[in-house]
Amino acid sequence: STQSTWGYNHQMVSKSTGDKETAIKRLSKEVDEMDEHPVKFVYCYPKTSKGRVDLFNWTGKITKLSGTPYDGAVIKFKMHFPDDYPFSPPIIVFEPPLYHPMVAQRGDHEGLICLDVLVVSKWETSVMVPKILSDLVNVVSHPDEKGEVCPEISKEFKDNKAAFLAKCVEWSKKNQQEKTNEVINSTKFT
Repeated sequence: STQSTWGYNHQMVSKSTGDKETAIKRLSKEVDEMDEHPVKFVYCYPKTSKGRVDLFNWTGKITKLSGTPYDGAVIKFKMHFPDDYPFSPPIIVFEPPLYHPMVAQRGDHEGLICLDVLVVSKWETSVMVPKILSDLVNVVSHPDEKGEVCPEISKEFKDNKAAFLAKCVEWSKKNQQEKTNEVINSTKFT
């Protein structure tokens, strides 16, 4: 079932009933933490629109993953934090979906990655964004056949690694260069 594979769904059941004010305070600290301790290969900050910062929705990209199946790709993702964060984990969705055993390729969860650190039953309120992003880079950089999110890709990785790598290279070429007018807003809090 989707619920057991992912450990959560789009209508997440939270571990606790934290309030939005707690989430806002924590997410403001998370932005400061990202400024002080950026994660290698990752750019990720809250979205802004018309000068307003949305602490609950972040955009990001992973780049320069040399020596991985995604060498040269610009891997874009969105991170959504629930209103009761940090009592419930955020979700991360790749757009377009990354060709990877741990990323859903279709359906309601298309683009969603399953990271152990984000599974509700394993979630710890002490986990901060830099840890989540470090785990994300590690999982993206080191795909394996244990991924149960996309069994077809997992099986391909296990049984025909050359075909898997060829599809990753194809995906990477399609997503290699950002258009010059496409910029992730870098507004940061001071």
